Amino acid sequence: MPLEYDGKLMAASAVSLGDITITYTATLAVGAANRQITVSLPSVKAGDLLSVRVAGPIPDGYNVGSAFCSTDGQLIVVVSHPALVLGANFSIPARVFRIT
Repeated sequence: MPLEYDGKLMAASAVSLGDITITYTATLAVGAANRQITVSLPSVKAGDLLSVRVAGPIPDGYNVGSAFCSTDGQLIVVVSHPALVLGANFSIPARVFRIT
């Protein structure tokens, strides 16, 4: 499916930037919301168009959403979580792609 950018149709391709693990640890998490989790990934650059795809099991009630980079080498992944979680610890394997 072509992308439209600045009024022009463009073909898009995805380049794998490698695998990551999205990890979060908290004793208690309250309030259903999105959490921004920063993951070190040297190959990302500020302003990259990115996609993160889950590559393994994900805890019930969690969802991996968008990903972006505002500082070179630091990937920020948005994870939504349930309303109340005791021992909110998780690790989610994922693969990162740069859309070009």
